[in-house]
Amino acid sequence: MNRLIVAFAIALVVASCGGADTASGRGEALVQDLGCVTCHTDDANALGPPWVGVAGSERPLDDGSSVVADEAYLIRSIVEPGEDIVAGWRPAMPMFFLSDTEVDDIVAYLLSLSGDALVPTMPFDEE
Repeated sequence: MNRLIVAFAIALVVASCGGADTASGRGEALVQDLGCVTCHTDDANALGPPWVGVAGSERPLDDGSSVVADEAYLIRSIVEPGEDIVAGWRPAMPMFFLSDTEVDDIVAYLLSLSGDALVPTMPFDEE
């Protein structure tokens, strides 16, 4: 009986944290499964820009323009990874063939990330 109560309590905690039953939870699982987190880290030597704090921020692009990282930008960055390259980063992201639902789930996860992001270094800037 005690095990059942403990299991139920754990299930409640996981559910309240936005587990896999939510779009952001499914998106988080997808980015883990697809290996996205291998490149998109807060490490200064990362191959891709970090995600924390990206949603809603202004992103400088390598062509000198900038764009606000709204849902449309996030979707485009996932579906067409070579379209808008963040300044200082190489176009290294592979193209994934994801369903619309999978893309929406990943975007929901990216939108859920908040807090202070490390200021990404621009590892490939030429001086």
